[in-house]
Order: sequence, then C-alpha cells, then structure tokens
Amino acid sequence: MTARSPGEKTIVAIDDDRFELDADASVPELRDAIERAVASGGTFVDIEVAHGNSVAVLVTPRTRVIISVIHEIAPEPEPISYSSGLHIIDDI
Repeated sequence: MTARSPGEKTIVAIDDDRFELDADASVPELRDAIERAVASGGTFVDIEVAHGNSVAVLVTPRTRVIISVIHEIAPEPEPISYSSGLHIIDDI
C-alpha cells in the first residue's frame, strides 16, 4: 500500500457500520478478501481497524461495502490577538 498523507483516513462502511482502517492496513488486500468472500457465498473477513484493533465481519453477496478515503482539513489557526483588542491582518 502506498503511504498515506497526513490527515488522510480510510473508512470502510459495511452495511450500517463504519470502521476506520489502521494506518498500516492494505486496502488492495482488503478488497481482494471482500471479493473472495462474496464469490464464495459468504465468509468472515478480518479488518485491521484503528489503534491496532481488529474486527471480523461476515461478508455475503448481500453485504454492502464502501471504502472511502477522507482528507481531514486542519482548522485555520486563530489570529494573534493582543490585550488591546487589536488583531494582525495578514491579507493586506
């Protein structure tokens, strides 16, 4: 798997449950395991989720799976304020 950029998370939604993948989890391997489970009529798929935990999910041909990558946006830093109430304006 390619390295993730900072602030990037991979989320797997299986039916009504959502799981954040561990940073070291391989998405291509997970996709292959899900496709094999569907082709076999259904079997458990192990998913490495955040913080080194894992979960086993029964995947069948009727299971809905969505894999998405989310890029979190860092909040804008608060402007520096002074005790007089003045603010530095950087856009001028």
